[in-house]
Amino acid sequence: MKQILKYNVQIAAAVLVTSACFPVLADNGACLSGLYAIDRYATGEESVLYHLDTQSKSVREMPGARMPASNLASHGSTLYIVQRTDRNTNASKIYAFDTATMQQSELATTTSYPIKRSAVSPDGSYLLATSQTYMYKFDLMSGEKVIMGKMKADDAVYDDFDHGDIAYSADGNLVYVLNAKALYVLNDADMTLSKVGEHNLHWASGLAVDDMGVIYVSARDRGEHAKIYTLDPQTAQATFYMDGPAHIADLSYTNGCGDTLPVIAHALQMEVNKAKQYWVESDQSGKVANLAGFKDGSVNFNEQGFPVEAKDKLNKHNKFTKNPNANRCARMWNNFLDHQYTLNRNGKGRKKNDGSTKWYFSTADGEYKVIRARSGVCEYGYASGEAGKILYNSKTGVVTVE
Repeated sequence: MKQILKYNVQIAAAVLVTSACFPVLADNGACLSGLYAIDRYATGEESVLYHLDTQSKSVREMPGARMPASNLASHGSTLYIVQRTDRNTNASKIYAFDTATMQQSELATTTSYPIKRSAVSPDGSYLLATSQTYMYKFDLMSGEKVIMGKMKADDAVYDDFDHGDIAYSADGNLVYVLNAKALYVLNDADMTLSKVGEHNLHWASGLAVDDMGVIYVSARDRGEHAKIYTLDPQTAQATFYMDGPAHIADLSYTNGCGDTLPVIAHALQMEVNKAKQYWVESDQSGKVANLAGFKDGSVNFNEQGFPVEAKDKLNKHNKFTKNPNANRCARMWNNFLDHQYTLNRNGKGRKKNDGSTKWYFSTADGEYKVIRARSGVCEYGYASGEAGKILYNSKTGVVTVE
């Protein structure tokens, strides 16, 4: 059964609607493994989840998530949060978000003070979580809560635990605890914390450990976007790793394989929406080439005000404003997605003498390809031939996944 997600973005008098159908895909080379972040300040139609690719150091919104919270945990390709629904009774719910289908679901009901830190047990059976200083175990099937006790550190006070996170070590034998000042290891027999070292970061909020044992922390200075750092496991010394989104309340790491196509489609749709909005606000009434002021000034628009061509990195482009062909589809993908999610040369497009495809800034080993361009529609998919594709209709401005 196909599942459907919809985004509605209003631009001046026009409304752009995106719908996507997401199949559950088998594991392939293009996975959503890596870091995930949650933004508790997200409102309305904003995404609350982000995928932080630790290889390309890129950040993408996750479509379909509407559950802002201060905690995030993961197991396999599933993300988990606890959200308090009633301040008076502390009634709460445990939610799951499947990165393979981009669907969220309610797992269980429970009661709890607001959860600020969480991590899924190595066997996936329970959620380890804390409010400020108290730690709990939540059964992921029933929601049953067990109070483990109060975390104690000789050099930390209550307010130090207003920020921070918890995470299991790569082998599952240790529980790391991060607070505003330092990194600790939990002694669950008596709930005492053994200090690893001070991280010297401002507003440290999220903690995650990858399957190689690398410790990631999110932090933010006043007036700046969040940043990701790595911590030395022996000293907790922080080293800058990559930029993040505006806010991060919590981090989690998964080596599970979600579906990248809805994430890419969402990013592409946002760029198309921005292009349409600029076309409207700059009082255009028809097709136009190299519209000044939008992006790099190379985007060409059709009569409906939707992009059909763009310059690719280090290469020329045409001034055509008619239906995109495979090369134009490739250039728009590369330009609008900042040359991430690299296109492979195989597939449709102008062939060179050696049999490769003359696509600008495409590579021989990219994970995606242009399948074809037909009647104003660009079709993109996995270079491996894996099922699933993204379609961009340049006549309507709609991006879909099927």
